[in-house]
Amino acid sequence: MANNDVQHLLDMLYEMIDGAKNAPLTSDKCILNRDEALDLLDEIRAQLPVELSRAQELIRAKEDYVKAAKRDVERMMQQAEQDAKNKVSETEVLGIAREKSHEIIKKAEDRSREMYRVANEYTEDALRRKSAELRNRGEELLYQAKSAQKKLRPEDRERIETLRKRVKGALDQKDDHALEDAIADLTQALQAVGRFTDDSASSSEDGAMDASFTSGESGSSQN
Repeated sequence: MANNDVQHLLDMLYEMIDGAKNAPLTSDKCILNRDEALDLLDEIRAQLPVELSRAQELIRAKEDYVKAAKRDVERMMQQAEQDAKNKVSETEVLGIAREKSHEIIKKAEDRSREMYRVANEYTEDALRRKSAELRNRGEELLYQAKSAQKKLRPEDRERIETLRKRVKGALDQKDDHALEDAIADLTQALQAVGRFTDDSASSSEDGAMDASFTSGESGSSQN
């Protein structure tokens, strides 16, 4: 998956959500393979800095291009002035040099503006996609947490509800930084209480089997 760009990864996530089965008794919720979805989101998060870095490289290339063009113009002006000393018509030589220098500067500035525009569009698009992916993850996590609360102890249920409110608040305020932190905390909490619930269920089953075995032995002794 390392060779996939962000757009392709987002398309894969969209297809996963679009093709997912509806959750029971709902038409606007769906059931996803959490591990696969998280893998896609992790890959998207890993790819975004690369795309932002490319945009920054475009901006730096634009600045270097303008600086190189200005150096060329300065060299041309210096050469023109030197040539003018060796020719009768200094005015004509300088006029040609100035005309060429203006042309070079204009081309450099036009090129610079175009590169700057492309870099800005690229960066803004990457940030918009990251924000949309983060908000989708937040909405999905709110639903998962709400479903998980039914199986939790009261103290765990209260903790999960507090974290759910943080995620919802960040979504309402459109604060991506706060949302990313809240999602990480809620995800970690869900994983922790999920393991506890599984261990508790296993212990209960073992206890029930021991009680049944003891009861069977007592009955045999009486007979």
